[in-house]
Amino acid sequence: MVKWQEELTNVQKKQKKRLLETVIELVKEKGYANVSVRDICRTAEVSSGSFYHHYPSKEALVLDAYYHIDQYVTKEFIEKCEKQPPRDSIRSLLGLYLKLIDEEIGLLVKEYYRVMLEGMNISALDPHRPYYQALCAQAERGIQDGSFRGECEAKEIAEYFMRFLRSEIFDWAIHGGEYNLVAQFVKDYEWALRGIAASEER
Repeated sequence: MVKWQEELTNVQKKQKKRLLETVIELVKEKGYANVSVRDICRTAEVSSGSFYHHYPSKEALVLDAYYHIDQYVTKEFIEKCEKQPPRDSIRSLLGLYLKLIDEEIGLLVKEYYRVMLEGMNISALDPHRPYYQALCAQAERGIQDGSFRGECEAKEIAEYFMRFLRSEIFDWAIHGGEYNLVAQFVKDYEWALRGIAASEER
C-alpha cells in the first residue's frame, strides 16, 4: 500500500469514529427521530458524500455503533479473562457489553432493536464476530473444567448467554433505562447460573 492510500485509510477511520460518536450523542440529546443524516454530518464535520461512502443510511450507522463492542475484545482483555474461572470470565464478557450500553450507547439500543426487527441486519448473530468467538472460547473452558454440563456444546452455551444478554438489554430499554443495567445483570447472572428452584426440586 502506498503512502497516500495509508493516509486515506486513516482519514476514513477517523471519519467513522466521529460519525459513531456523534450519532450516539445526538440521539441522547434529541432523540432518534429528531436526528437526521444532515445533523450528524454537520456535527461530526463530515461531508454527506463521506457519510454515504461509509453507510447507506442512518440505520446502518446505528447498527455499526452497536458493534462498537467488538473493538473492546482486545488481546489484553481476553488474557485477563483466561486468568479467571470460566463462570467469572463469561460474566466479565457480558458485563463489558452492558457497560458499553450503559455508558455509551444508551437508549439508542431501542433503535438498534427496531432495525433488527425490521430485518435489515443479519450479522448480529454472526459466529465470526470477535465477541461471539470470545464467549465460545470461555464456554469451552467451562466445559473442559467441569463448570458447565458436559452434554452442552460451547456454541450452545454461547448462544444461551447471548439470548440472556439480549433479554437484559431489551428489558432495560423498555423500562426507559430507569434502573442500573449492570447492577441488575450481576444479580440476574447468578440466578441464571444457579437457577431459582429449591435444591431438592432441581
